[in-house]
Amino acid sequence: MAERKNRKRPPEVADLEKYRSKRDFKRTREPEGGIPAPSPAPLFVVQQHAARRLHYDLRLEAEGVLKSWAVPRGPSYDPGEKRLAVHVEDHPLEYADFEGIIPENEYGAGTVMVWDRGTWTPLGDWKKGLHEGKLTFRLEGRKLKGIWKLIRIRERVQEEFDEPPRDNWLLIKASDEETKGLRGLEVTAQEPLSVKTGRSMEQITAQKNAYWKGSREASPRKDQAPKPAPPPPRGTKAPWPESFFPQLATLVTRLPEGGPWVSEIKFDGYRLIARISQGRVTLVTRRGQDWTGKFTPLVRELSRLPVRNAILDGEVVVMNPDGTTNFQKLQNILRSANEKGLVYFVFDLPYYEDHDLTGLPLTERKKVLRELLTMYRERVPSVRYSEHVDQSGARVLRAACENSFEGIIAKRGDSPYVQKRTRYWVKKKCINRQEFVVGGYTAPKGTRSLFGSLVLGYYNEKRQLVYCGNVGTGFNEDSIKLVHERLKQLEQNASPFASPLEDARNRDVRYVAPRLVAEVEFSDWTEGGHLRHPSFVGLREDKKPEEIGIEKETPPPGDEEKDQRPLSLPLVKGRDKEGLVREGVEELIIPIKLTNPDKVLYPETGVTKEELARYYLRVGGVMLPEAANRPLVLVRCPEGLSEDMRRNCFFQKHLRDDIPEGVRTTPIEEKGQVGLYPVVDDITGILSLAQFGVLEIHMLGCRADDVEHPDRMIFDLDPAPDVSKGRLIEATFFIRDFLKKNGMEPHLKLTGGKGIHIVVPLRPGMNWDELKTVSRAIALEMVRTRPEWFVATVTKRKRTGKILVDYLRNSLGASTIVPYSTRAKPGAPIAIPIDDSDLNEELLAEPVTLRNAVEWMKVLRREPSENS
Repeated sequence: MAERKNRKRPPEVADLEKYRSKRDFKRTREPEGGIPAPSPAPLFVVQQHAARRLHYDLRLEAEGVLKSWAVPRGPSYDPGEKRLAVHVEDHPLEYADFEGIIPENEYGAGTVMVWDRGTWTPLGDWKKGLHEGKLTFRLEGRKLKGIWKLIRIRERVQEEFDEPPRDNWLLIKASDEETKGLRGLEVTAQEPLSVKTGRSMEQITAQKNAYWKGSREASPRKDQAPKPAPPPPRGTKAPWPESFFPQLATLVTRLPEGGPWVSEIKFDGYRLIARISQGRVTLVTRRGQDWTGKFTPLVRELSRLPVRNAILDGEVVVMNPDGTTNFQKLQNILRSANEKGLVYFVFDLPYYEDHDLTGLPLTERKKVLRELLTMYRERVPSVRYSEHVDQSGARVLRAACENSFEGIIAKRGDSPYVQKRTRYWVKKKCINRQEFVVGGYTAPKGTRSLFGSLVLGYYNEKRQLVYCGNVGTGFNEDSIKLVHERLKQLEQNASPFASPLEDARNRDVRYVAPRLVAEVEFSDWTEGGHLRHPSFVGLREDKKPEEIGIEKETPPPGDEEKDQRPLSLPLVKGRDKEGLVREGVEELIIPIKLTNPDKVLYPETGVTKEELARYYLRVGGVMLPEAANRPLVLVRCPEGLSEDMRRNCFFQKHLRDDIPEGVRTTPIEEKGQVGLYPVVDDITGILSLAQFGVLEIHMLGCRADDVEHPDRMIFDLDPAPDVSKGRLIEATFFIRDFLKKNGMEPHLKLTGGKGIHIVVPLRPGMNWDELKTVSRAIALEMVRTRPEWFVATVTKRKRTGKILVDYLRNSLGASTIVPYSTRAKPGAPIAIPIDDSDLNEELLAEPVTLRNAVEWMKVLRREPSENS
């Protein structure tokens, strides 16, 4: 025992001693905490905790633990609300997944719910903020978003927690885009359910066996020696995608006939994405909710697959004896926590064993999926392959309807997987059925109890809730009780509808906040825009109310729509030794639509938007390692280049509302203001910038996930007009040699203008102030050593006959051109990394352009380093 007592714990978990001292881990299933696994992004969680007094616990991941504050009244979106937040002991990272019951007579006994979770980003030095008592950060959760502040207060407010408060803070919402229209909103009342399981506190408490079991449920059995899984097919080797969105089908008037179409049954269940990362399984809905805890038998089965990393796309259902699916039974199972009878039909495999399969044809993806699930059928009996037939059209739909299925999904067998709604997947239903928003309910009549009907609506293009009828049939005793319980929690005095309700049935309506989504069957629409013969099917927990509009049928895809299809570009069949995409005879349909592909962007050479996209597709393999996961600054020329660049082009640092597909944002605080910089992670993002009218892509000298620490030092050599090319080359090598003698590894890059960049990769740990000091000292040393060559000031009168050693790019907010980006200059020149041996006067005399770049790169045999 003495040996165990004296054993040192790893430093990253040393702060958990107080947490452990309060708990008996033989009685409670709360996690004890071990050596934490590193997270790709720091997480946050808010847990509702019904201990001796109901409160909310805000936890932020930092240094391998969860820094924790108890917030008695919970968070508020109102910037005028200052909510007490009591700083309590650190918790282990595993606690972020804790939802269940802490046993009686244990510390904190009571029910715990995962009320919200996501990632957090500190705005500034979080350690300094924690020490000084002012911590500012951004939350990206399911319910909480935007900028928040924790501010320490001196007075000790007495609250009935399990111990006297140690350290009192205030949790305050900063005024930003997320607070618009939310002032006064009690988000804890409006969003009462768990983001992990969709349950209420009462439902968690009622499940007596809900003591937390952590991730151990998902561990593969040790006695199973897995057979090797089928190898991945041809595809692009790619890192694990941190975010993923399901492909959605478009409703059509009729199914396409003939061609490369295949048909699958449209299931009546919940769409789920199974993410298997390092053998651990997570189940996520189409709107991003974590439903792993709802389907533990499926999680156990999926964890038995001998797969390290994969994304499976499918639908969870409950089967009737006749082979059809039953949505009502599925809802009953979820409410009762009786998980028997669940089946997960899988119909796609977008990612498999470190390979991105989204660019492969559907039939190739399904071939690997079928082999995988067939090989391990006995191990995963409830995970089944979704079969298809190699045809489409009216005959297939008629057969499905005659057998009481919901409808048919027709898919192009040669299509890629596109993470949005497309016309490569189309659907046709046997009966009219869609989701509507519940805006109120009427009083019961006759033998009906609790309520009479639900008042339904949908959002129009102006984001107004439009009334479309009432539904009073289709309920049973259980569903009436469940729906009524949810309605009572959302009652409000004001009508959520855009116009007054004139229907006589709604004179006694009780309005509710528009947070519930009901699925309804109906025969048709009336001329007045109301539902005819509606019948309630169930509540949809996987759909956002604000997404609900009228689902309009469109014509099926056909040859007449070729001009509306996304741009076809050469298939990525492999890369040559320069890292360039090889041309091929096959075509890959890029998952973005280029509007006006023939628009001329460079008038003097005739380069079009389509040609720009083709160029980026070819160099994407060498460009992405330079540009991905970096804050970007854009030069946009939506109407193309003109003689006066200032007339048609403009710099754009920050994105607000109009964010292109495949582009995300990262917050950076500068001069007291927070700006959202664009970031790309894949070729879709680069192509979307071309569609966005971007002719120059610049980047900051840091990663988007670590903006406080630069990872490169830049010297921009800008020669005066009278400096010869030979002198510029000589000066470049002079600085290069100086840097090498001092232990650095400089690389060269032609900027697409008249200058040269010298790029020096940095070791981790340097901050921006230190970088600016070092780079300035080097620039001044160059001026001191060769004053006849160099100058370090931008004053033009001092630059005649000299080369400016510009070190001012080494600060947060300053940017440099991304390698392989085009420039907004005549001729479409590009920036290109080069080896020292390739720098000569010929290369400087004739700029590398979009049209000769590939030939130049083959001559240069350039394979850029990660620090170019």
